[in-house]
Amino acid sequence: MEKKKPVVPIVVTVVVAIAIGIGAFIALRPKKQVAVPSVTYYYEEQAEQMLAEAGLKLGEVTVEQNEGTNEDPFDGLIIGQSPAAKETVDEGSTVNITVAKGRPIPTSVIVPDLKGMSPEEAEMALVSAFIFSLPGDPVYSDDVEPGKVCDQSAVPGSSLQITAEQFKNGEWPVVSYSTSLGKEQVKVPDVVGKTSQEARDALTNAGLAIDTTSSFSEKVEADRIISQSIPKDSTVAKGTIVSIEISQGKKPVDRVAVPDIRTYTLEEAKRTLESAGLNYTYTGNEAGRVITVKPQPYTEVDKGSTVTFTIELTAEQRRQEEQERKRQEEEQKRQEEEQKRQEEEQKRQDEEQRRQEEERQRQEEERQRQEQEQQQQEQQVQEETQSQPQYISEDDAIISAAIAATPAIGDADIQNTTVELVLGGDAPHYVVYLTTEPAGYRIEVDAYTGDIMSMVILQ
Repeated sequence: MEKKKPVVPIVVTVVVAIAIGIGAFIALRPKKQVAVPSVTYYYEEQAEQMLAEAGLKLGEVTVEQNEGTNEDPFDGLIIGQSPAAKETVDEGSTVNITVAKGRPIPTSVIVPDLKGMSPEEAEMALVSAFIFSLPGDPVYSDDVEPGKVCDQSAVPGSSLQITAEQFKNGEWPVVSYSTSLGKEQVKVPDVVGKTSQEARDALTNAGLAIDTTSSFSEKVEADRIISQSIPKDSTVAKGTIVSIEISQGKKPVDRVAVPDIRTYTLEEAKRTLESAGLNYTYTGNEAGRVITVKPQPYTEVDKGSTVTFTIELTAEQRRQEEQERKRQEEEQKRQEEEQKRQEEEQKRQDEEQRRQEEERQRQEEERQRQEQEQQQQEQQVQEETQSQPQYISEDDAIISAAIAATPAIGDADIQNTTVELVLGGDAPHYVVYLTTEPAGYRIEVDAYTGDIMSMVILQ
């Protein structure tokens, strides 16, 4: 059967051109994976060519019979394909198609939802729905990324009417669309120092949202802008919120009454004035009581003002102070006398210690002198002994010699004996005393020879 020409040659030509361009692009890519082109609403011959250009082959062809005649515009058009358009398959794969037979002419078309599509995707979606596309000027969009469709002239899902004559003549409905430029960028105006209304107008005219706060200011008059959250001349997205701080003018000063602090102690006066929010200065004796206050008590003044007061001692405090002064003087005098006594005692102790030290030194000198004299005597005796015959030195030998030389003693019981060396006289000798019963004896024995020199009987 001879294939008929497309009912809508202009649209088909555009679609074919787009498809051929896509097919050529895919064919030139040095990849083994290729994207399946859309061959829906093309004739079989056209589809085969498009698939070949994409590096694919035409596969199984299924005919879908519908009511109508071969004169219907859909007769012979492809109404389905597998794999679907845009799927990625291996180069050389086959694509199966479904061809319409006797499909009736539509009386209306459904508008597809183009939002978020690329221009190419939008063109394809509209052509597939038998709708002419009309690209419009790009517009700013808050929710669609740049380059994607953000607006269209007909509501998605709505129905557009078309007669058979219009369909046959290619007089399809037209839907225009606009792509997104992204969020619109605006420059932030300078509103610092402006009135609140001037600031609102400037920010609103710039397409910016406004958030306000307020605070007291010593420098900026009321209803003027103190600051803005985004610096002037900054570029931000349209609709961005800019916070502005509006001046309430100078903070009003509170008024307070000066409290009556007369007769108060210093600490009581301080606490009372601080609690009232007042500063203070004072003069006088800090141990006393408040006697004068300036400004006068109960006078209204600005909070934070300074109150001056004077403190003096009461009569009782003065009396107690005088008594305390005298007590301190007496105590100081007592301490001075005690210190003097201690100094004298210390002086006496020092003198006694000095005297004891002198006595200790004198005794030490005397001891050394005596030791020296004793050493001299011993040396002298030693020298004399060395120059003379040796004395008989053992007492037992001297006593035995005395007893043996005295026959009168006989066998008498000797009760006691003593021996004394006498160095004076004609020659050194020993004096031996023997106590017997009934008499005692005094015997002189020569110190060198042991001979009896004399004997005296003692009664």
